Amino acid sequence: MKLNKTNLILWSLVIFSVFILLFSLIFSDRNTSRKGVKTALLNNKYKDSINEISISDNKDCVELKKINDMWFVINNNNKLPADSVKTEKFIGELLTLRNIYKISTSKNLNQFGLNSESSCIITYKTNENETKLYFGNHDFSQSFRFFKTEKNLNIYEIDTKLDVYLNSSVQNWTEPYLISKVINKDFSSDNVMRVFIQSDSGSKVYSDSNSEYVQKLSELRHTGFITNESKNKTATVKIELGNKESLLIEIFNTEEDSEFNCYVSYYNSDNKLYLKTDQKISSWTYNKLVLL
Repeated sequence: MKLNKTNLILWSLVIFSVFILLFSLIFSDRNTSRKGVKTALLNNKYKDSINEISISDNKDCVELKKINDMWFVINNNNKLPADSVKTEKFIGELLTLRNIYKISTSKNLNQFGLNSESSCIITYKTNENETKLYFGNHDFSQSFRFFKTEKNLNIYEIDTKLDVYLNSSVQNWTEPYLISKVINKDFSSDNVMRVFIQSDSGSKVYSDSNSEYVQKLSELRHTGFITNESKNKTATVKIELGNKESLLIEIFNTEEDSEFNCYVSYYNSDNKLYLKTDQKISSWTYNKLVLL
């Protein structure tokens, strides 16, 4: 008896469904039947002594450094506050106990994406040592990826929970705000007493913390490290806070019409400079900051 077209489609769907079911059972059984090694990628005893982290791949490298209990993204001699929430979550993942599964001792790292040209490398330093972790390709199920350490020939499979952190983009790790909430945790519109603006176009003073201008200050964002040379100073913004601290923002134009270099100086209640950051901002942010 010949099968009509409808029956062929139905049988194809049944066979496909059985295949998917078997595939799922194989991989779920694989993870429960094989024996893993329970370990953390960062020993808990080094939790407080880790002071440098780098994430590098074939595209770029981002370096994070802990200075006075704050994490910064470092670029040559410049530094910007790191996204503190993301950084702490990342370190938390390194400290997490997880199963890793040994699959090979092969010296052919290319097939696993673990050679230095293809892998993503996490390097962290403590007061005592330096550790390199290599992350390669995902496995067939996309639930694991290949992994090894610098000093061990064994190749393992590890879960993908660290994938979100395997990103070498500087922008991905820096705190986005122009006025850092990492450096000045007390900064908010309610704490702003006065803002003095001086620019080529004139000057203005804001003294109402409820004004729309002051309310928007904490939301302004930078666009990363300075990449073009500063030319002429176009504006200065001084912000006085209720706790007697202050900020001085100096803005310079560059050869790019849509880009400005912005230097933010943080002063304590004794009017002593304790930190300075250099970043670039867009013309849109400039117009919001220098609002006359």
